[in-house]
Amino acid sequence: MSSEIEIERALLGAAILAPKTLELVDLDPGDFLHPAHRFVWNALQSLVAANKPVDPASVADELGARLNAAGGFSGITGLMSFGVGASSAMHHAERIRQFAMTRRINLELAEIRAANLEGDELLERVQAIGAKAASRQRCRARSIGQWAHDAFKQMEADEQRGERPGWYGRGLATGFPVLDALLGGIKPGVMTVLGGRPSHGKSGLARNIADYLSSQGVGVHSFSLEDSGIAYAVRAMSAESGINLAKFASMKGWTPAERRECKAACGRLWSRKHWIIDEVSGLSSRDIGIEVRLHKEENQTQLVIVDYVGHMHEPAARQGDEMATITQAAKGLFNLSRSAGVAVLMLSQLSRKLEDRTDKIPQLSDLRSSGEIEQLAECVMFAHRASLFETDPAKHALLAGFGEIFVRKNKNGLTGTAKLGWDGPTTSFRNPDDHDTWREGWGQ
Repeated sequence: MSSEIEIERALLGAAILAPKTLELVDLDPGDFLHPAHRFVWNALQSLVAANKPVDPASVADELGARLNAAGGFSGITGLMSFGVGASSAMHHAERIRQFAMTRRINLELAEIRAANLEGDELLERVQAIGAKAASRQRCRARSIGQWAHDAFKQMEADEQRGERPGWYGRGLATGFPVLDALLGGIKPGVMTVLGGRPSHGKSGLARNIADYLSSQGVGVHSFSLEDSGIAYAVRAMSAESGINLAKFASMKGWTPAERRECKAACGRLWSRKHWIIDEVSGLSSRDIGIEVRLHKEENQTQLVIVDYVGHMHEPAARQGDEMATITQAAKGLFNLSRSAGVAVLMLSQLSRKLEDRTDKIPQLSDLRSSGEIEQLAECVMFAHRASLFETDPAKHALLAGFGEIFVRKNKNGLTGTAKLGWDGPTTSFRNPDDHDTWREGWGQ
């Protein structure tokens, strides 16, 4: 314990001597073991947030009535003798974070022993502890002022880099500007739901997004619960090369140029070092969480794609109860987005009742187990291709080259419709251009 206290003193001394240290270190007052150190750290954060000078006198003034509990003025000046450099301060901050996590885990284990938990309840608590340890999740209870200060610092950093997205623009770009204008990007720490009927392009859109982000160096972890890894890769090669997907099935009719392009596309996909695919079906949300955390650091994962929730298996749900399974899976993926700090894109089928309606445009109520998914997701969108419902040959031909993405719910952005081009031979969405015939009569 004495070494832990000394490490805390060293970090606090460094922060008083060099206030910039506070911008490099992400700790909460509750991470400190010694109560006096919690008071001092909170005072230091408050001074920086208010753009006030950081020195012993200012810290003492900020502490006010808590000055004596923090060791008095002599205690504050005494911390300065323990001060260390910036690199050592970062190391000490990590040690403090680890100590705090260990204390919290030990406390939870003690509560489990005292409660005499058994069976599923015991397993659930132990799994939750393991997830916290794996992600090094900490208590995030902080004042509104601290959160506002962090948000402002992030916006200032964006502005200094020449970026002006605004807070609602702080997401991962999809590669489709017309869609990003609504979404503001796919947000980290948020579960986004992408729904659609079979063959309407939801898997294609998810793959397009993964392709774009991975080409930008963003880590993507895709769970292909419906297709094998080989099948997933073939679809990606078709989209990357522009070669008709049907040709990959028979390997007949290939021209030398197509073979060269396919090989080149394979080479480009080989360079995507941070796009990994899991092909095991029947995974639970817990299984997915473990795999994500296992590869997160090496893959630099920022986006997790689950294609799709209907192929997940949740042990806690009664066998054959589809609604309970989807609900548990959605809850697990929602918790994963928050605890691991990643964006989660969960694909979902729609209710077959949609087929009985005259109006085939998907609504929130068309989601399977819609109540739970709609409540958990901060963003819900649907892939839709009107041509699949059109029986008139002329209209079908006009509509075949485009698809629509309906953004029905978006807590951190706009709702509306994004019209995209659709390439049937490669089952991929694309950005529209001036040559698209469907623009006539359908607007831009």
